[in-house]
Amino acid sequence: MPTPEEQASSVRPKSRRTLRRRALAVFLPASAVLAALVVLGGLALSALTGFAAGLHLAALLAGITALLGIPLALLSFRLAASRLERDNGLAALRVDHQRLAALVGNARDGIITVDAAGVIRSWNGACERIFGYTAEEAVGREVTLIMPERLRARHAAAFRGFVAQAQAREKAPLEQPALCKNGREILVEISLTSCPAAGEFLCAAVVRDVTQNRRNRDALMAAMEEATASCRAKSSFLATMSHEIRTPMNGVVGMTDLLLETQLTEEQRGYAETVWNCADALLTLINDILDFSKIEAGRLELERTEFDLVTLIEDVADLLACRAQEKGLCLANLIDPGVQRYVIGDPGRLRQILVNLTGNAIKFTEKGEVTIRCLPLGVTENEMRVRLSVTDTGIGISEKARGRLFQAFSQVDASNARRFGGTGLGLAISKQLVELMGGAIGLESEEGKGSTFWFTVNLEKQPEESRAPIPEIDLNGRRVLVADGHATSRESLRVPLAKWGCRVAEADTASAALEQLRRGAEQGAAFDLALVDLHVPDAGGEALGRQIKSDPAIAGTPLVLLAAVGMRGDAMRAKEAGFAGYLTKPLRTSLLFDCLAVVLGEARAPAPRTERRLVTRHLVSEERRGRVRILVAEDNPVNQRVALLQLKRAGFRADTVANGKEAVEALQREAYDIVLMDCHMPEMDGYEATRVIRSSATERRRPTIIAMTASAMEDERRQCFEAGMDDFISKPVKAETLVDVLDRWTAQERAEQPAS
Repeated sequence: MPTPEEQASSVRPKSRRTLRRRALAVFLPASAVLAALVVLGGLALSALTGFAAGLHLAALLAGITALLGIPLALLSFRLAASRLERDNGLAALRVDHQRLAALVGNARDGIITVDAAGVIRSWNGACERIFGYTAEEAVGREVTLIMPERLRARHAAAFRGFVAQAQAREKAPLEQPALCKNGREILVEISLTSCPAAGEFLCAAVVRDVTQNRRNRDALMAAMEEATASCRAKSSFLATMSHEIRTPMNGVVGMTDLLLETQLTEEQRGYAETVWNCADALLTLINDILDFSKIEAGRLELERTEFDLVTLIEDVADLLACRAQEKGLCLANLIDPGVQRYVIGDPGRLRQILVNLTGNAIKFTEKGEVTIRCLPLGVTENEMRVRLSVTDTGIGISEKARGRLFQAFSQVDASNARRFGGTGLGLAISKQLVELMGGAIGLESEEGKGSTFWFTVNLEKQPEESRAPIPEIDLNGRRVLVADGHATSRESLRVPLAKWGCRVAEADTASAALEQLRRGAEQGAAFDLALVDLHVPDAGGEALGRQIKSDPAIAGTPLVLLAAVGMRGDAMRAKEAGFAGYLTKPLRTSLLFDCLAVVLGEARAPAPRTERRLVTRHLVSEERRGRVRILVAEDNPVNQRVALLQLKRAGFRADTVANGKEAVEALQREAYDIVLMDCHMPEMDGYEATRVIRSSATERRRPTIIAMTASAMEDERRQCFEAGMDDFISKPVKAETLVDVLDRWTAQERAEQPAS
């Protein structure tokens, strides 16, 4: 069978040369006949009239003949041109028709032409493949031939409406069942277009078999529903298991923490610290596994909380300082002055990433140093982009091994898992968290020369008016209700509360807690605060909070929610339920004290803003510095300025005096929490000033005195402690060392505050 191109070549339009040949074919014979007639006529006239007269007459006829030949030639040429145009037009039409027929016949979709009566006028090859009918079987029959019996009446009515609406040139595609020759039903997508021709209504229907597509789509939807159900079940299982595991772990960590605050022998303290460290390591492993599972299930959410970025970085260094010191490493943090310290983001996740990277650096570094750096990459009116990096002088990483680092359960070398420990989850989780924060994470390393792990994040700037210091408050005599279903958890809270002078009541269910709160209000002994566990039996913490806030008699009771699981989004839900604070277990006693101070302080004084802040562990830990008053006793003006700048940058408030006598007088006027005492000053040195301060101080106004001297001899250290000082820092004083010592003492002071 010839192709459309071959058919077109056989009927190619004729050229001008052909036109000239045809005109000459008409004109030359006609001219020859006319010339012959003229010659014969001339001979006849010569015979009748004589030669001369005949010759003249023949010449006249020849002239007339020549004149008649020109129009005859033009007429011949026009006739030939008209025929040529007709032949060319017919040839072009045949080519177009053949090409159109070839395109329609070879189309992948079925194309059917139907007249106004619903009779099939054309049926292409795709229709034969889809429905099983040949063109001879389908053309001339009604289009309802391919409709299931139950749909034919509805289709006929719809088609009549389509025909009646002359303005409707096209109808949107629709899916509907269709019937094949063998009786099998399929699903087709049909697009209708009206195409009138020569005054006759015709409708073109493009038909596509979408049966398999529908099956694939249904299978995909079913798989998605199954996966969603699986994720929900997995998340529910993780939440349940996390709660069940962390609840006894809370008892282990909480009670060990309390045990470490008692009088212990060195051997006992070593055992207790080992238990605490193992429990802390186990909690870290549990958290890593839960985080990885939540990331895999797409269930991990980020918090949006106000925090101090500088304090967060320094806290990480403080947390890991002992580990670095045990290996003889220098751990430092370098924070660019251009970094905006008060920001909004997820401090818990940011801390998690930084702790993981810094912990790894310490783990894989045998000698040298580990440095945490923070640089601003770009600052706008409302946002700041920062680059945080951890650089070490450790073993380094080969180029070949770098590609595996951010994969789950992967380490540079399998032997590292045995030598250094770890699951290989930390970097995989860190990568996911950084990407959730809209940042990137990477590595620069050279084998044997150390590594630099870096990441970038975007953080919102914190409004100036949202930063308020934690108020000072006396907890003695405060009535506190502890609502928790676990006796061990209640005990771990009751002990420090009683130590601070609080009157503690306990409830093991939500209904019991409600009853005690209402009874206290009725008897004129309302509770000052309630600590509510997130999973308190028979209602749950959130539901209990809403019930308390809906009862006018007890709605004013400040509430703090305690969660053993610590799932993302709990803090925001706690705030919506009416809680003033949210903390995760296990609790440090200093953190609990700070939280109570903030919550009770804000409940006592009306908030300047329409919406109160939610007190979290991030807020109290970073604002602890803002409420500590420090006195620097230093006679050297340069050293005074250095100390003030270091303290101000770290978030502390400080005043300076030039000698020991001025320090004694300043303490008589103001209640300073900490004194940084130089030992060698004029008029009264640090030793004498300390003895005077200690002799006049009461138990409630006993400042912490930290020696800050240029001498590092053991003899001078002993003299400082004999004079009554609490700690010792040798000059030159590194900022991170100073902040570490101050944080340790301020946290201890809050935790050990006695009852009045």
